[in-house]
Amino acid sequence: MKPKKLRHFKKKTIPSCSCGSELRPSECCRTNSPGKLGLTVRARQVLFGSDGTADLTIWVQAYGAKRRHPARLRLTFKPDSGQWNTTDRILYWLEGRPAFLDPLHCSYFLENMCKLLQMVVNGFGVMAVDSIPNPDGSFRVKIHNIILAPPDFESARGVYRPNIIGFHRPKWEELWPILNNRAKNDPQMKCDGFSKEQLVTAMDRLSQYFPWEWVRARYAEALQRKSSEVSLYEDIDCDYERWFPVASLVRAANGFLCKDPAISALATLGLEIENIRKVPGWGELLSRIGKRGFLFQALLTSHFSRIGKLLAIERQSGSTQDDLVIGPEHEIGIEVKTMKLSKLDAASLNKVMSKKSSKLPKSRDLPLLIVVFPIEDGYSGEQLAELVRTKAKTPSLSEVAMSIDYDALVFPTIIQGILLCGCLVDGTGPVRFEVLRELASGPSLAISRVTKLLRENRPFGVPRFYLPHTPNFVMPRVEAD
Repeated sequence: MKPKKLRHFKKKTIPSCSCGSELRPSECCRTNSPGKLGLTVRARQVLFGSDGTADLTIWVQAYGAKRRHPARLRLTFKPDSGQWNTTDRILYWLEGRPAFLDPLHCSYFLENMCKLLQMVVNGFGVMAVDSIPNPDGSFRVKIHNIILAPPDFESARGVYRPNIIGFHRPKWEELWPILNNRAKNDPQMKCDGFSKEQLVTAMDRLSQYFPWEWVRARYAEALQRKSSEVSLYEDIDCDYERWFPVASLVRAANGFLCKDPAISALATLGLEIENIRKVPGWGELLSRIGKRGFLFQALLTSHFSRIGKLLAIERQSGSTQDDLVIGPEHEIGIEVKTMKLSKLDAASLNKVMSKKSSKLPKSRDLPLLIVVFPIEDGYSGEQLAELVRTKAKTPSLSEVAMSIDYDALVFPTIIQGILLCGCLVDGTGPVRFEVLRELASGPSLAISRVTKLLRENRPFGVPRFYLPHTPNFVMPRVEAD
């Protein structure tokens, strides 16, 4: 029996477009209308120069293609218009120009090049958040549409680059070099009340205490993922109570934050951190980073350190600690608490005082004062957009503070009283404090002294923004007039 003759099959190949894009001819530029060539553009590195330029190393990739093509591009900032533009509209290809952009093969070369360059420029478009005053003195939030030309930076509550999230993809080890470069040279990174030199100094000092490995680990905890699975360029809707300093550092490094009270808080802490670390208990304060109330304890510590009144941090007292001890003329222990506006009432304050007094020694001589910071409830981007759309009004901090029923408060003899305070940024320098209301069973020397120390000689600037005010933006889904 003769063996069957083996049949040889030719290997079937999928035809690709002659322009070299690795796509089927039916999917490529020759059979589509102008500007339809699918491209993805990612910025691997953004380096701002002192002359108002930004040098970008980018990756360009056609949809369906396996290879990424690296190139360099320079943008120039125009202060009069507030826009970034390509300097010479030329991409310098590092490994040769890709075939799908070759004018000899692609009939829509110019249209696609213009589209590619515009995609890069759009990554630097900004969105502004303003506070609009109401007749009763409170404020409402107004979000401007995403535009290339920024509004007035001096009066804006915050300025952000929503389109840069996902476009700029730096590595974790570049966190602090990026922050230092932006603080020094990025013309759109503003910090009210601080010079560029002060901001650079603050970033240098903070980098010594918050290395990028630590920032990545805390960011991963917020995401409930492994550190190796977290990227610096992805944005998250963080737990509102843990936004500082980790989320602020990450969002500033990927280019999202341009102007925000979070940057002012970072600058305040960074400039004073060398003095705070000399105070007993400094290590205890560092261990509380990322926990509820850390931001306010750190900034209040910074304030008393700056005026020379800080004696100790986290001093043991019975089965608890005093968050701060100030003096030296009259030593006073201070407990720092934060409460959301929706939960701030006489019952919640009584609970705080009762819990604290039960842990203090009965023979305690040092007067104790509780400083409470009312904070706004956190809003996601969608929630904030809904508030803007419906023009809903939220109560101000002072309104909530004055609404507390004083007669319902029960003061333990060991606690001098409660100070309701606001922590704010007003563009005149470091963050400052405003006493909203004093609560005590009678005349209190501790309250009078702390109130006097919190007041500063410098007048309040306009506008004033309380901390923490920054909503948890899930960009770029927020869109409002």
